[in-house]
Amino acid sequence: MTKQIDDTQQGKIKQAQSNLEQREDMLGKGYRTIRDNPKTSAAIGAGVVAAAAGGAFLLNRKGKIGTATGHASTNDEIANEVSEMNEDAVSKLNQKEIKSGSVAY
Repeated sequence: MTKQIDDTQQGKIKQAQSNLEQREDMLGKGYRTIRDNPKTSAAIGAGVVAAAAGGAFLLNRKGKIGTATGHASTNDEIANEVSEMNEDAVSKLNQKEIKSGSVAY
């Protein structure tokens, strides 16, 4: 069941809307933008809600997602691992004396 709005409440609502329409600050401009573009405003609102839900999901799962909680390797560790892998690849190439370049068919 919906409540009926009496005349005094209706007058207060109209007064607040009129006040917002006349304001030149950010609140008034935001009100007019939402009023003039309801579909766009609804789409933006849905996007904000979806982003918040995604953030809440990730925070809820942070124990299972290592990189989201800061358990990833540091830059120095990654750089050391990459340089070791490069050195291993170069040493294997030198041992097998594999020639790189174009292949003739």
